[in-house]
Amino acid sequence: MAMAQQWRPPVITTDSLLSLFKHYTPFEVLGKINPTNQFNFEEIYYNDSLKTYFMKWLDIEMLKEHLIKNEKLILEANTDFVNRLIFYHIKNNQEHLDSILSDPLLYALYKDTVLTERVNSYREQVEITTTYPPYDAIQFHVRIAYPEAYEKIKQYWLETKSPYYRECLLILGDPDAQKDFDLELEEFVKTNGKSSDDLTIYHLINKLKLTSYGIQKYIEALPVTVGTTVTSEGGPSPFNQLLLYNLVKLLNAYKIPIDHPLNWMTDRFDTFEAYIPEIAKAAKILQQKLDEEQDYWRKNMPYATNR
Repeated sequence: MAMAQQWRPPVITTDSLLSLFKHYTPFEVLGKINPTNQFNFEEIYYNDSLKTYFMKWLDIEMLKEHLIKNEKLILEANTDFVNRLIFYHIKNNQEHLDSILSDPLLYALYKDTVLTERVNSYREQVEITTTYPPYDAIQFHVRIAYPEAYEKIKQYWLETKSPYYRECLLILGDPDAQKDFDLELEEFVKTNGKSSDDLTIYHLINKLKLTSYGIQKYIEALPVTVGTTVTSEGGPSPFNQLLLYNLVKLLNAYKIPIDHPLNWMTDRFDTFEAYIPEIAKAAKILQQKLDEEQDYWRKNMPYATNR
């Protein structure tokens, strides 16, 4: 009997993306793209038309106008809420409200008045609170890796010192972010996991797994043996055993041979520690593969071209 094919998320082509951008505004497209879809990011990187659209996701003024326009559309569609606004506007006078509701021209006038007041209030709120792009926009740009987007994310990190922006920069190979994390990880290893939250470090290293730098951090953090609880179902496991499990899983996914064959699905992960030299050797091969895959964008980064 033939085995059922494994389901894979659909690939969104560059032509499909261009079609979306031609029919919708940039931030409407951002709301329509499903995170389970797959994209050919190298193909996107070299498409100048798409780049023009994607960079608009980092335009804060355009984002503000999108939010305000969207809020107005939502309000206009909510008749009950508009009627309440009118009711409050006329000092809770039910008799006056009834006369307004029965007169289409008068109702349109009051509706426009209360919506303008509400939208102007929302505009003031947006001007104060909207200072950085949406999370999804940043995540997408981390995958595309335009030099211009990298520089904006670097600016956000310098302004906020947010761990999130540092994480993005680590994926994008920023030397300053790497130095910052290197110091933190070095202290984390020296103190056997006491200098920083172990779960935070664990998740960060795993988020860097598709970079050569991230693979190196797996190896460097292996001396840490502090007990770490990853899921609510199980108890703590040694930090290094958890890293080894994820690293072997990654090596298996990339079909990188390990001198002592290990399988993340069938072998006990608490036995992987005995084969650290073999795993580290295979990890070097994976690092080289990742470097080759990402060279097309990394070589154009300011930190590469300014050397």
